[in-house]
Amino acid sequence: PVDLLPDALEVTRRIQSEFSLFSILFDFSEYVPDLVEEALEVAYQIEDESFRALALMKLSKHLPHLIEEALETAHQIEDESIQSVTLIKLSKYFPDLLEEALNSTRQISDLYDRSEALEELGEHLPADLWPQALEAVRYMKEAYPAAHALSALAKCLPPALYPEALSMVRYMSDDDAQSIVLEELAYFLPQKFSSEALAIAYQIKDTPSRLCVLAVLSKNIPNLTVEIRTAVIQVKEERDRSLVWCRLATQQPELWTEALTTVRQLESESAQSSIMTQVAEYLPRAAWFEALDVVAQLKSESVRSRLLNNISEYIPEELLDDLIEIVNLIENQHCRAVALQKFMPALKQRKFSFYDWKERMDTLSYHNRDELLDIVRRSKYMVTETGSSETIVEILQAMREVCSQWP
Repeated sequence: PVDLLPDALEVTRRIQSEFSLFSILFDFSEYVPDLVEEALEVAYQIEDESFRALALMKLSKHLPHLIEEALETAHQIEDESIQSVTLIKLSKYFPDLLEEALNSTRQISDLYDRSEALEELGEHLPADLWPQALEAVRYMKEAYPAAHALSALAKCLPPALYPEALSMVRYMSDDDAQSIVLEELAYFLPQKFSSEALAIAYQIKDTPSRLCVLAVLSKNIPNLTVEIRTAVIQVKEERDRSLVWCRLATQQPELWTEALTTVRQLESESAQSSIMTQVAEYLPRAAWFEALDVVAQLKSESVRSRLLNNISEYIPEELLDDLIEIVNLIENQHCRAVALQKFMPALKQRKFSFYDWKERMDTLSYHNRDELLDIVRRSKYMVTETGSSETIVEILQAMREVCSQWP
């Protein structure tokens, strides 16, 4: 209720963590225009220039004059990497900044920082700025940062620029870097560039890496399947064999049962988790029941909970009940909190009693305060649907008491 929001703002003022302050402030500024001035007062208390600039830019939806102040704050950031990432984030709300954000990114001297900035920028770039983005990758002298950047840009890459991207891959000096990029590009590769990509793939010396690339290319070149099936038998490491099968299944869904069986048979649970994390976004709905069975059989609660955290965003809604059952079997409270963290907001689609919500929040309290407050913020719909006005008052009071004692 609107009359409780001043209390909520007072709670935010007691939160010392700037990230939590910023996150809760954003929710208030989005949905409560009458409290924008008070929210602005809280924003000015944020010491970190990057977070303050972003908060001001978000508030500019209600107070347009804050755009200039947000930009000025961002330009005062001395660290080139932080300034670049801040400009990228601001450009989501003020697209005129995109070219400046790209130019800033190209000037970052640390190649890994430049790579990460390009990754964040890619999905927002208009077509006319893409050649400059690829140029920023081309002038990276180290193979791995360039590989990371180019693979991150792959899913957004305009089709007309694939020849240039493939040319960059062809001349990469490192075999592993080549395979990393080419495998990612292959998922989105237009049919007409398949032959060129195949020629580059055959240059990769490491057999498992080469087979993974060929597996992804098999969608456009079906006759590769026989070659891959024959060659994978000769791969020594069981983890590598399993990964090749999973890559092949991403293009040929009828193979998922066989592929997941190879994952289940791995002795190393860390290897099982790693492969499941890599392929989760490509799993079709029909394969998810078997995938969750692989997860449920992991003996290590730590490995199981981290894997659930990693793959939760891809799990179909109709399997949430099965997911909850797997989570409830985790005895260690911290591990259960890790497993619950990412998919808790998705549970707003389920019919829970307030007791159920309270029990899950009790589990989530094993996180640190920043993480817990973020979960509460993202789960606000569940609070309003399962509780009442009195419930919200009690939650705000509990937050006030906890925040005054929990720095």
